[in-house]
Amino acid sequence: MYLDEDLVERLLSQVEGGVSSEETQTDVEKLDKRRGGGVQAAPLKAELGRTKATEISASRTVRQTPDSACSRLIDTLEQADSLQFLEVFDDTIWGQLRRGEALEIDATIELSVIAQLGGIAESVEPLMAVMSSAGQEIDTDGLEAIKAFSALSGLMKAIPVLVRPTGAPDYTFIASLKADALRIDQDQLNGEATILGTLQRRLRQDEVWSIFDAFGLAGLPQSLRKQMQQNMAQTDTDSELGAMVVKPPAALLNTIAIYR
Repeated sequence: MYLDEDLVERLLSQVEGGVSSEETQTDVEKLDKRRGGGVQAAPLKAELGRTKATEISASRTVRQTPDSACSRLIDTLEQADSLQFLEVFDDTIWGQLRRGEALEIDATIELSVIAQLGGIAESVEPLMAVMSSAGQEIDTDGLEAIKAFSALSGLMKAIPVLVRPTGAPDYTFIASLKADALRIDQDQLNGEATILGTLQRRLRQDEVWSIFDAFGLAGLPQSLRKQMQQNMAQTDTDSELGAMVVKPPAALLNTIAIYR
């Protein structure tokens, strides 16, 4: 569903000390040729003649694909006991997670609200254009709202998704996906899947993540960012705005791959 090929290559180069784009494989087949008087069927008879062994070798060049590189990365991490598979989750496991740790998580993936609305906007705008050309009345206020959501989603540097481990919905991983690494339409991300990634960091107890972080707020003055975070922390999670807010326990995840 998703594969960050650049991240796979960088991680492989770290664990293997470099990455080769192709390798040569040689297959050797050994053939036995018998000379002389043949073989007697009776088990007590000795075999006459001599046996000559001949080896036939064939070489081929195998190019590495992004998928094979990802499989190799997983195998390498597993062999080094450096990949933690999270199929169960609790406070103890959460407290043991460390920055940079490789994780494979069975989880429910949810596309962020603003990304969902942006996707709807992209599909609805052409339909409304057709309706307008056919002489049907268009709700201009609704059209402007749709355009606003479309513009907001276009400002996002990446596609934010929320990852909640299976059976532990109180814990949240926040993943920012590259649009060009998606292999499906983004609205197909919702649902159960396995996500492979590395832990960027856990949110502090007094910290919140909001949809505004997806737009990149690093350029804002620190006092303004702090005030926005405080306002978000006080937001009712049941409200429309609250659906765009994630509170601890939560962590940021560098996503390598998503698959079902």
